[in-house]
Parts: sequence; C-alpha cells; structure tokens
Amino acid sequence: MVGTATAPGAGQYKDIADLLAERPGKSDYVSARVAWLFAMADALDRACLTDDAQDVREAALTLVRKSVELVSGGAA
Repeated sequence: MVGTATAPGAGQYKDIADLLAERPGKSDYVSARVAWLFAMADALDRACLTDDAQDVREAALTLVRKSVELVSGGAA
C-alpha cells in the first residue's frame, strides 16, 4: 500500500512529536524536565503506548528521587 502512510507527527502521534520538539535541556530546571516527562507519559498513554508511558513516568520519578537525594546530601 504505497503512498498510504500517515505523515510523521500526524494523527495519534502528533502530541508526542510536538513534545519532542519542546524537550527541555539538561541545564533546565528539574521541575521543567519532570513536568515534560509527565506530559510525554500522558501523550504516550493517549497513543496507546502504555508500557512506554509507564517507563517515562518511572524516569520522571527517578529524576525527582535523585534531586531530593542531592539536595538532602544523602540517600532519599
């Protein structure tokens, strides 16, 4: 079925593509990076990529845990 593919970033994956374009950098605040990760997880859920969404949520929580550990000077 040549020529019937949906353009990248269209349809159910548009939210994901839009978020990828807005990805925060490593120098951005942790809060901005965590918010972006949770927004990406929601977009993945909407695209029925539930396992990937859960992995992204876990990455966000790991980032929070590491930040708390760094600020507290020990294990969180």
